[in-house]
Amino acid sequence: MNELTRTPETVGAEIRGLTAQAKQMTLWFGIEIGRRLCEVKEMIGHGEWLPYLKEQTEFSQSTASRFMTLYREYGAQQQTLFGAESNYPTLNNLSISNALRLLALPENERESFAEEHDVEHMSARELDELIQAKKAAEDERDLYEQKLAEQMGAAERLKKDAETAAQEAEARRKLEMSDVTVAQFKIVFDTVQGNLNDMLALIAKASGENQTKLRAAAEKLLEAFGEKVKRNG
Repeated sequence: MNELTRTPETVGAEIRGLTAQAKQMTLWFGIEIGRRLCEVKEMIGHGEWLPYLKEQTEFSQSTASRFMTLYREYGAQQQTLFGAESNYPTLNNLSISNALRLLALPENERESFAEEHDVEHMSARELDELIQAKKAAEDERDLYEQKLAEQMGAAERLKKDAETAAQEAEARRKLEMSDVTVAQFKIVFDTVQGNLNDMLALIAKASGENQTKLRAAAEKLLEAFGEKVKRNG
C-alpha cells in the first residue's frame, strides 16, 4: 500500500535526507579519524610517525594532518560513548573539504558564515571564491580604515602646527611691541635728559626770578616724562 502512495516528491525528500545524513556521517568520521591519529601520535616515538602512517593507514602525511586538523578545530574536547562530537552542530552537514576550507576564517565567524551563505550546498570551488572575495573585501576595508586614520592623524598634526604657529606669531608680536616701546621710551628719556641737563645748567647760572621759572619748567618736564612713562608702561 505504501509503495502505491509513494511519489517522486516523497522519494526526493528521502534522498535529500539520506544525503544530509551521509554528509554528517562523513564529517563525523573525519573527526573520529583525526582524534585517533592525534592519539596514536602521542603514543609512538620520534621518527616513527611516517612509517606508522605507511604501515597502518592509507593516508599520506598531508592527509593525516588534515584529519587531525578537523578534530582539533571541530571536535569537542568532551568525548561521548560513541566518540567525538562536533563543537559546531550546525556545520555537521558540511563535507570534509568544505569544513577544512572554512578554517581559513576566524573561529568565531565560521558557523554564521556557513549559515548565511548556505555553504552546505556549495562546491569547493564556489566556497574558495567566496572566502577569497570576503578576504579581499576585508583587506580593502582595512586599507581604507588605515588611510582614514592616517588622514585624521595628518589633520590633527596640521591643527597642532597651526596652533603652535599662531602662538609663536603672538609671542613675536608682543616682543616686537615691547621692543618698540623700549625704543620709544629711550628716545623720550634721551630728550628729557638732554632738556633737563640744559635746564640744570641754566638754573645753576640763573638767580632770583629766572631761577624760579626755570625750576618750574624743569618740574613740568619731569611731570610730562612721568606721564609718558605711565602710558607706555
